[in-house]
Amino acid sequence: MTSKAAAWLLEQRTARNLSLREMARQMGTGITHTTISDAEKGFASPETWKQLAEFFKTPPNLVLSWAGFLLDALPSKDELIISIETDLEQMTPAGRQLAARMIHALVDDHKNR
Repeated sequence: MTSKAAAWLLEQRTARNLSLREMARQMGTGITHTTISDAEKGFASPETWKQLAEFFKTPPNLVLSWAGFLLDALPSKDELIISIETDLEQMTPAGRQLAARMIHALVDDHKNR
């Protein structure tokens, strides 16, 4: 089973058309293409996940939680917003409209409690 972090990493790298070697070169942190490949399979240390998160300008705690290292930690409000914005960017216009309706319904339901 691949972690959400592994799927996120593969998605980020391929969306930018980066080979494993090119990404390792651009990171310049001593992470090798083999380390990135291992992370895409779900095998990476917390420090590697932090560096990968920073490279893709994603909150490290969010990626660490996806990788299973912060199981008890809830993402911050800012991390949730970034995650939602990232998901929305990848949706079709119809998908974004549906998501907006669902969010409004949840907010309205919460206000009416």
